[in-house]
Amino acid sequence: MSTKRAVVLGGTGGIGSAVVRELLDSSGRGGDDWSIEVLARRGGDVADSLTAAGATFTAGDRRDTQVLRDLLRPGADLLVDTVGATRDDAAQLLPYLGDIGSTVFLSSKAVYVDEQGRHANSVDKPVFPGAVTEIQPTVTPADDDPTSRDGYGAAKVAAEQLLLDHGAPVTVLRPSKVHGPGIGRPREWFVVRRALDGRDRVLLADHGRGVDHTTAASGIGSLVRLVAGAPDRRILNVADETALTALEIVRTVAAHLDHRFDEVLLDADAPAFVGLTPWSSPTPVVLDTTAARALGWEPPRYADAVRPELDWLVEDRAPHARRRRRAVGVRPVLGPDVRLRPRGRRPRHALPGDMTMPRSEVLFIGGRSGVGKSTAADALHELLAARDVRHAVIEGDTLDLAHPAPHVEHPEARLAERNLAAIWANYRALGFHRLVYTNTVSVLEADRLAAAMGDDPAVVAVLLRAGDERTAQRLGRRVGGAPPATQVAHSARTAGRLDSAAPNRVTRVDTDDLAPADVARRLASLTGWLPD
Repeated sequence: MSTKRAVVLGGTGGIGSAVVRELLDSSGRGGDDWSIEVLARRGGDVADSLTAAGATFTAGDRRDTQVLRDLLRPGADLLVDTVGATRDDAAQLLPYLGDIGSTVFLSSKAVYVDEQGRHANSVDKPVFPGAVTEIQPTVTPADDDPTSRDGYGAAKVAAEQLLLDHGAPVTVLRPSKVHGPGIGRPREWFVVRRALDGRDRVLLADHGRGVDHTTAASGIGSLVRLVAGAPDRRILNVADETALTALEIVRTVAAHLDHRFDEVLLDADAPAFVGLTPWSSPTPVVLDTTAARALGWEPPRYADAVRPELDWLVEDRAPHARRRRRAVGVRPVLGPDVRLRPRGRRPRHALPGDMTMPRSEVLFIGGRSGVGKSTAADALHELLAARDVRHAVIEGDTLDLAHPAPHVEHPEARLAERNLAAIWANYRALGFHRLVYTNTVSVLEADRLAAAMGDDPAVVAVLLRAGDERTAQRLGRRVGGAPPATQVAHSARTAGRLDSAAPNRVTRVDTDDLAPADVARRLASLTGWLPD
């Protein structure tokens, strides 16, 4: 028995942490022991738990050349890249592949196309004649925007090919609809939330017959462990033992929570957007995992593998959701003709309570005066609109813009939060679930603002930064001349306070050398709103 070194890029995410835990769990069980280096942008509970279990954690950006050099120059028996997305990302790894025993690159089933060139992110979904094997045609590799519908798969294929063409033993894994503890956007929350809210009914489009194969993060972990001991150049699909229907998934999750729904199975006459689930698909999408099984890998059963994620959701998210619902004491009003109603009833203009509305998602954009928050939000709005991504934009400064200032004269009223609650309720009633919110200090008040939205939104907070000279230029364009020195000085003081007070979970984006469109693409990448 020997000790081997593994490096996991993105090791605190849902997939990366599953890989780390699998390797740690396998150590000392008659096989090799693993010394594991975990790289992620920031620490937190997951990083703490992994280090407590025996891993070593490094905080840093996977795209930072120096960080990669320090981690990979000593060589490794196993490298797992869970976050690489582009040809440039892959190129950063090439100098080190010769000193790595086995490299694993996480790709996606979104690379596959049908005979018409349609892929998982296409507006019109692909139609495959049967289970998809690794020789199924893919999108054409390209260096397009990886956050766009067409660019995501193309960028992944470009990265795959560059790594495979190197000649070193690289295994590309293509999962589908990944589930597991710590997954950024857990699809099972669709069911868990409804069960915890005590909803009696669930609406399912197409009688719940949609099939879109799922992949357990734990299954990816066990396959990574196998390929670490059998290095080769190859592509492997990775998915659960059986591709369940949306109805079977809903029943599986509900059963684990000891909840029973009245299943309303909708037919083709139902409105197109009603009853959709994260697993709805007009035609079945099933991955063939024969090649992975030939290595001795045993794909997990969904019903078994999903349990840790469901327990995590109940323990981690459910209490948080209840706290947020209680955090804002004022109930939102949907408009002059819609009255506040008792719990369990809905206003006449709201969407049906059992409709498959996705969980809210919010992007908070903060930063000093003159940094370009509104301009970035406008550019992001144009980018999302061009991709037909439903979203709303709210300028937070206008929510309590009055004289005397309500936040000074009546701070107890929390008027900005109350107005946000009312406005967001109106947007939700019309089917919106993504919000772009700008305000100087929003990154410091993200928890309170998210609580005001009232439905446990998934939060991404971004602090835009710029130097004093560039900020003064932008302020000058705003006023049509040189800005007052006091305004620039106040902006500089605010910048320092924001940067020091914003928590580590807030992403910093330096905008000095970026055009608004570049900032918008970065924001879109951070939210994940454009890929599947």
